Amino acid sequence: LNNSKDFIKDHFYLVKIDLEKLTLKAILDKFKELVFQKGINICVIDPWNMLDHSAQRDFTYIGKMLSEITQFCQQTNTHLILVAHPRKMEMENGRYKIPDPYSIAGSSDFCNKAYNCLTAYRVLGQKTEYGSDAVQVHVQKVKRKENGQQGYFTIAPDFRNGGVYRSIENKTRLTISNDLAPF
Repeated sequence: LNNSKDFIKDHFYLVKIDLEKLTLKAILDKFKELVFQKGINICVIDPWNMLDHSAQRDFTYIGKMLSEITQFCQQTNTHLILVAHPRKMEMENGRYKIPDPYSIAGSSDFCNKAYNCLTAYRVLGQKTEYGSDAVQVHVQKVKRKENGQQGYFTIAPDFRNGGVYRSIENKTRLTISNDLAPF
């Protein structure tokens, strides 16, 4: 436990922004400080909808913000993970449909401008050997093919052993009907 705490303390930095300044620019400025001071190379904004978007005046706003993120990543040689939640999820045949990047409220630019898009989908009611619902991770867009391919894999949280995620092997993999899977 102490080794884990030390690792987290040495490798993870939380950015705290005043509520009055909760803008993309303020967050990217803080990330830039950490890039130069600590040498970080991965940044996470979670969640997108908590940022102040009062500057949004037209339909091009999100595209402009995503362009700023791309420019930041190129200038700092970092990766940025943007967590954006879908609008209200749709149901089909009594189950939630797997959201895709076009399901994010606000703009199709979330898919069009992103380099990679992933969706974490909790399969409600389909219990695993760990007593938890399965979670499918859908890789829905890969802009550069050398970085991976589209598809999905299934994992499950093991809460009895610290909440780590375990891979579900093919022999125990849960199947989802084809009409719900996007591939």
